[in-house]
Amino acid sequence: MSSEVMFWSGSIVMVAIALFFLLPPLLGRGKTVGVARRETNLTIFQQRLEELKDDRESGEISSEQFEQAEADLKRELLADLEGEEHKVEQNSSAGRVGALIAIVLVPLIAFGIYGKIGAPEAINVKVASASAQQQQSTKNFEDVVAQLEKKLEQNPDNSEGWMMLAKSYEVLGRNSEIVNVYERAIEKMGESVDSQLFMEYGEALATRNGGSWMGKPVDQLTRALDIDPTNRDALWISGHAYFDLGKYEKALGFWERLANTAPTDDPEIVNMINEAAYEAQEQLGREKTALLKLVAVPAGTVLTVAVALDQSLQEMVSAEDVVFIYAKAQGKKGPPLAAQRLTVASLPTTIQLDDTMAMIASNNLSSADQIVVGAKVSKSGVATGGSGDLVGTVETTTSQTDTIKLVINQIVE
Repeated sequence: MSSEVMFWSGSIVMVAIALFFLLPPLLGRGKTVGVARRETNLTIFQQRLEELKDDRESGEISSEQFEQAEADLKRELLADLEGEEHKVEQNSSAGRVGALIAIVLVPLIAFGIYGKIGAPEAINVKVASASAQQQQSTKNFEDVVAQLEKKLEQNPDNSEGWMMLAKSYEVLGRNSEIVNVYERAIEKMGESVDSQLFMEYGEALATRNGGSWMGKPVDQLTRALDIDPTNRDALWISGHAYFDLGKYEKALGFWERLANTAPTDDPEIVNMINEAAYEAQEQLGREKTALLKLVAVPAGTVLTVAVALDQSLQEMVSAEDVVFIYAKAQGKKGPPLAAQRLTVASLPTTIQLDDTMAMIASNNLSSADQIVVGAKVSKSGVATGGSGDLVGTVETTTSQTDTIKLVINQIVE
């Protein structure tokens, strides 16, 4: 490992360990992330993948080692991207590690920008100076790792801590000891070992075996999924493990299970799962079939409205009568902020109103606060309606997150 790589790698993991000590609430629960983190993770993924390709071409690693490392990278990227999904529960331990990694990546990007536009000469020092810096950085890093080990001896039930220790050993080049870290963790934690730790233990075993998942490594993935059958990291890596073992049907099965719980509004995740499935389907001689389809999520304000027709008015309508469901700004005239057209035959129903349904783009739900949500059975079939139409309205706000219940129960005179 070069002095510069050692310096930056050590710095990054030391930041991670510092956060481990200082921010237990962060490590205690999953977090969501924004667009900046997504872009950062994708950039880092691409950079690391290019480095792996260079190492393979130069002969520093074998093709088997490259495939194992590539699978690990994709699994980590999948876990990080899933942190952004909306209203979908994260795997708790994966989410905590993902949140920690997100914060660690910030200094990495900062260092990279500094090296390009700041003072590069301060980084590209003479060889002798770099060597001295490496020695000092290594010593400092080893001291921090020793503190982490001591903390784990006092609190051995901390799964995230053991996984962080294993990553620290990797930075220090102590690869032969990584498996031992997980085995110590499993011994000390007993029945409290979680799904994520078993999964990472399996990865470490496979890496030690030159990328082979045969036997004990793949058994750890089974243990991980026995504890948490919905662990997306474990489902993803299990698919790759069985694919590498030539068991393409089982590999596809794991990716199908993953697709059942994966977010469908994230193009990166959708593409990654589909591409993996295509490879298995090709090996099985089947037509390529996507497991997931990208579903766009409306941006801006979204209101959920449950609409029903009062029983006393049922005989006054026919199934073909037009129903307009709309939202207007309170006390203001003009076109609705959002509207949908249905028929009486579809009632009762639950629909969504969002910014894409505005008649004028700038005059949408997000542009208002206090609103009136209404529904009208129009005898004439036009939105303006007239005498004899049936209506129902409710006053609310655009910040409403609960379902708005709307009953058509009045007759227009």
